[in-house]
Amino acid sequence: MRTVRNANVANKKVLYRADYNLPVGKNGEPSDDARVLATIPTLEWLLRHKPAQIIILTHWGRPKKTDAKWRLAPVARAIARILKSKKMVSSERVMTKDFHGTDSPILSRRYYIGRSITLLENLRFDKLEEKNSPKLAKLLAREGDLYVNDAFASSHRAHASLVAITKVMPSFAGLLLTSEVRQLEPLLAKQEKPFIVVIGGAKIADKIPIINHFRSKADTILIGGKTSIDYYLAMTEPVEKLVFPTDGTDAKGRLQTFDKVTLSKNPLFDIGPDTIMRFKSILKNAQTVFWNGPLGLVEDKKFFHGSYEIARFIANLRATTIVSGGDTVAVVDKLNLRDRFSFVSTGGGAASEYLIGKKLPGLVALEENAGLKSKTA
Repeated sequence: MRTVRNANVANKKVLYRADYNLPVGKNGEPSDDARVLATIPTLEWLLRHKPAQIIILTHWGRPKKTDAKWRLAPVARAIARILKSKKMVSSERVMTKDFHGTDSPILSRRYYIGRSITLLENLRFDKLEEKNSPKLAKLLAREGDLYVNDAFASSHRAHASLVAITKVMPSFAGLLLTSEVRQLEPLLAKQEKPFIVVIGGAKIADKIPIINHFRSKADTILIGGKTSIDYYLAMTEPVEKLVFPTDGTDAKGRLQTFDKVTLSKNPLFDIGPDTIMRFKSILKNAQTVFWNGPLGLVEDKKFFHGSYEIARFIANLRATTIVSGGDTVAVVDKLNLRDRFSFVSTGGGAASEYLIGKKLPGLVALEENAGLKSKTA
């Protein structure tokens, strides 16, 4: 891939694809700015090299058409606030302007942040985005002179703003996307041993490919969360390298044994003290740790204890420690431990697919644009 450092952006309009799909708080405003903060190095680099304009493309939520709830004004305010705190713009003020009679709802409204940064409307407002439409790609390409993809977390999607657009304009990888690939690549190759993988979360369909992939690479795979329950109940015989909880807490906070009789009648929502001690005893000698998915229902304060204990323990290891997945990253950030981990991935599902060897359409598109044979498998 060509990175943004290979691009001549001076006096050029740069179409910048970010993943600002920020979590939403009770007031409808973004509740976590981590994904914006992760793009600051690329935005700083671009601004230092004097582009005529940075035009940001992003989606927010999963609307199927124009929906006032998912307009990007709150995201624009979050971007402006962070850029002001970094002294990259002089004011937090966001100016909004509507454009009527345009060919796409994405182009119907713009949010102006400072003199050099514009945010277009939610990409998901146009059904052509998810269809990877060349028509939409050409419309977007008219807005800029070159394209930068910094949305690693979305690059497993074959969408117009990630793939089709690279067919019609010079395209480059942003510094965040480049960092994600560079940090995750060692997990595809040789890891320092012992290599321990921690898998949690609720969506077992997403976790099984990760578990199956790492069984040939990891020394041990620790499993928690709802994934551990679903996997354990479906299991007919022990699976090599997989370590399950031995206890957990139920909906009323009572400690229960982790076994098929209990789980079939009484689901558990967090790992218990015996499991925490067991997981720590395995993790203490690790030289490489990859963690994806919380070990309990962390949205509820009654059930975040196990995930918090394991997060603190991993953070204090003298090892290469990599965290992926939105809910897992939220645990790390809640404890202010981000700087204690070797790498905190913004990738979520994209990181998981990358690690199990799938080709990510967004990365393949960048390589093809640069005239390179895809090597992301």
